[in-house]
Amino acid sequence: MKAWARKGNVLFTIAELVIAAVVVFLFINGALKVATSTASQRNFLANDIATTMSTLHSVPGDATYIYKQESLQKYKFTIQTGLVKVSEPAASVMGEAVQTIAVYPGAEKEMRSTVIAFAPSLQLVKTGKLVHIQSSPEYEILEEQAPDVSTSRATCSGDCG
Repeated sequence: MKAWARKGNVLFTIAELVIAAVVVFLFINGALKVATSTASQRNFLANDIATTMSTLHSVPGDATYIYKQESLQKYKFTIQTGLVKVSEPAASVMGEAVQTIAVYPGAEKEMRSTVIAFAPSLQLVKTGKLVHIQSSPEYEILEEQAPDVSTSRATCSGDCG
């Protein structure tokens, strides 16, 4: 084999090793981003709370449910009619809070928009057809707004109470 042919094989081998190192680095970097991301946890909480709210709307009569999750204390929650937002107040992307939104069906009446942060549990109360977040010594309700009846999605026939 000629000297220039061996030199070409060595250069191809070095190029293959460099490309393999870059690919391995990108895989490890991507795995670390996924492992440290809280998107799946926020998604789980938003969907789980939305499912719980939907279930409470379908329960006959009045009910009280205490929703407990260890990871609740890490996030800020905004719960309103048909919508649950889970966000990380400390983290932001381009000035906006990182958040996950889940939609739930079943709300017949508009509920107050409630904002709670870092709660160890949520106390959900259904009275009549209205589900709301009950204040508790374990957490503080940061903000509460009455529903805007002019843009209400709820419909009512007869006595709405």
